[in-house]
Amino acid sequence: MAPKRATQGRAASRTGRVKSETKSAYFEQTESESEAASVSGSDFSEAEISDSDAESEDASASESDFETDKKPASKAKGRQPAAKPAKTAKPAAKPAAKPATKPAAGTKRSSGAKAGSAAKKARPDDESDLEDFDAGEVFIPKKELRPDGGVDYKPGQIHPNTMQFLAELAVNNVRDWFWENEKEYRRAKKDFDAFVEVLAEEMIRIDDMLPPLPVSALTYRIHRDIRFSNDKTPYKPYFAASFSRTGRAGHYAHYYVHIQPGASRLGAGMWHVQEGIPDGLQVMRELIDRGGKRFKAVLNDPALKRYFFTDPDMSNIDQFVAMNQGDALKRRPNGYDQNHPDIGLLRLKSYTIHGWLPDSLFAPGAAPVDEITKRFATLVRFNTFLNAVLKDGELTESEGEE
Repeated sequence: MAPKRATQGRAASRTGRVKSETKSAYFEQTESESEAASVSGSDFSEAEISDSDAESEDASASESDFETDKKPASKAKGRQPAAKPAKTAKPAAKPAAKPATKPAAGTKRSSGAKAGSAAKKARPDDESDLEDFDAGEVFIPKKELRPDGGVDYKPGQIHPNTMQFLAELAVNNVRDWFWENEKEYRRAKKDFDAFVEVLAEEMIRIDDMLPPLPVSALTYRIHRDIRFSNDKTPYKPYFAASFSRTGRAGHYAHYYVHIQPGASRLGAGMWHVQEGIPDGLQVMRELIDRGGKRFKAVLNDPALKRYFFTDPDMSNIDQFVAMNQGDALKRRPNGYDQNHPDIGLLRLKSYTIHGWLPDSLFAPGAAPVDEITKRFATLVRFNTFLNAVLKDGELTESEGEE
């Protein structure tokens, strides 16, 4: 009976091949059908087993695009081992849902309650995924730029819109308002930078010790450092720049300009001398103690009376002392007599001269760079003296007392 079973096996094998060829895709044929077609006889010849394996291998190659590295079935003599059940392919990971509508350009998330995670988990599967943000968040659209009012933006001038932005910032000093008006801030900052660039050229002309530096090395950030301050307002309601041998940084004498509606000013000198020059106060006090003739001659320059020492009832030196009382000692410094004739100068810890600038100086058609340069020109001698004494060491004890 063995030949009969072999004949039946060959017939079944041919039948299986015909059935496989009529299928549109081999992966639709189940494993049970393949096994029934290929193992209906018990004693296949080795050649028949090889033919059957070749067909199975061809079917496997087209079964799935995710299994291109599948190995062919192992060949065995005698009975064909039962095929292992095919592993069910895992469904592809569902991509993270994206919001159907994105926030408009120029919007931000405002801080809010972090309850979004629980809300997302509790949503039914058929609910729309439009809500992809934390609950309680608010998107703040940016305002468009206000009209220029018929006034062109020109280098060397401050546009009325820039002054208006600073005035509004002073009464709306919060992050949400600033973000909402960020476009206006960007335009105002660009306007101020163009003003500083023109002013820097004039400053180099009147003080040849100033190097040409990029505007970014001269201007200050509008963001306040609130880490150690009781005042937590995040922004400065003004624009400012400083000119020195090292720009706004460093411990040389500076020329400082500050633009703020109703409170614009400029000044020169050294602020908190001891922070940048550890022995600076000692050097200045020794010079003053010896009479300080050269220092007093600089302070008594008649040109300073026009813009800075404007009180006719006070001497230039007394007005200078009054300007620097903010961080001055309340008592005499160690080693000096309380009745010293220059005790006011000896108590100082900063050496600055400053004055106010009227808003009319920044009106359309005005020439603020020219007026500011004139004021700074009267302070060049003062800054040159401070740098010579405290930074360059050019004045010896004998030279300090001419």
